[in-house]
Amino acid sequence: MLAASPVTHIDANDPPFLILHGTSDGVIPVEQAEIMNTHLTEAGVPSTLVIVEKGDHGLQGKNASPTQEEINAVILDFLAKNLK
Repeated sequence: MLAASPVTHIDANDPPFLILHGTSDGVIPVEQAEIMNTHLTEAGVPSTLVIVEKGDHGLQGKNASPTQEEINAVILDFLAKNLK
């Protein structure tokens, strides 16, 4: 199973990552995003983790924070900094 894990294939030459994950995701536990972020950081790969409180698998949810508009701003900022 470890061979199928994304963390097994992390390399210091990987591009920057933006990870967005909702705390109410019923499909994938938020801890998986935290684990991925930790492994990326330890490997020297730039990684930004945004946890969406009360966000589901699609980052939606009543009173989700940050809001969709704030998430969009984070995405646009990430792309502006990393696409050259």
